[in-house]
Amino acid sequence: MIKFDMEDLTKIFVFLEKLFPNSSEEINIFDIGSRDCEEAIEFSKKFHNAKIFSFEPNPDAIKIAKKNISSFKNITLVEKAVSNMNGAVDFYPIDPELTETTHEDGNIGASSLFKASGKYPLEKYVQNKITVESITIEKFCEDNGIETIDFVWMDLQGAEYLALKSFGELLSKVKIIHTEAEFFEIYENQYFFKDIQNLLNKTHFLIHGDRKHNLFSNFIFIKKDFFLMFLIEFIKYNFQSTFVNLKIFLKPLKIIKRIPKKFFNFFKF
Repeated sequence: MIKFDMEDLTKIFVFLEKLFPNSSEEINIFDIGSRDCEEAIEFSKKFHNAKIFSFEPNPDAIKIAKKNISSFKNITLVEKAVSNMNGAVDFYPIDPELTETTHEDGNIGASSLFKASGKYPLEKYVQNKITVESITIEKFCEDNGIETIDFVWMDLQGAEYLALKSFGELLSKVKIIHTEAEFFEIYENQYFFKDIQNLLNKTHFLIHGDRKHNLFSNFIFIKKDFFLMFLIEFIKYNFQSTFVNLKIFLKPLKIIKRIPKKFFNFFKF
């Protein structure tokens, strides 16, 4: 539902580049609830040797995604929902013509495995009901010989918890997860931030940047083993950005020449 945040992407890219300094190294990225595959394309541009698996069950979104990724050979579109079940499940795609929203596409990204509650104050969703195929991440990885997942980007409109449960033992091998989570009942019988946090805490993930508000937000969870590395790289990135801006500001004042170059070089990485 939330348009992807370039600030979040930058944080994750900085971390992954440190974790995988060899540009030819293969990494596995799972984009779950991909809608139009815009995020997958950003991942592909940054990590040319990554294997990116984008999961999307909505027929309207699939048409757009296929067109968008036609020239990106390292993105595989999986036309299935992800949940804790394998097989046919009910799915509720947004009717873009009847839904009341400011999104030009009718906000098809608000489609869900759950029916809208009607309580969301900012939009009025009209959904259809269809049957789609669902798969667990555990089964998908077994079928495709995937042993590790490095990075997960997820937006499932209240069903994120079900997807995380579907990882099975593989969840312990994931390094970083970016996910949307709700605090407000947008969908009937949906899962909330607390459900996701409790599950990931048990699997030794720590949260970075809790940007909580009344309805929903995006969150980054990092495996405990890599959390310190993430923070160090993030701090270095922020310092670098700050001093680049400082140099631009000071240059017209001719103060920049008085500051030793090694002072700025310290923050390069």
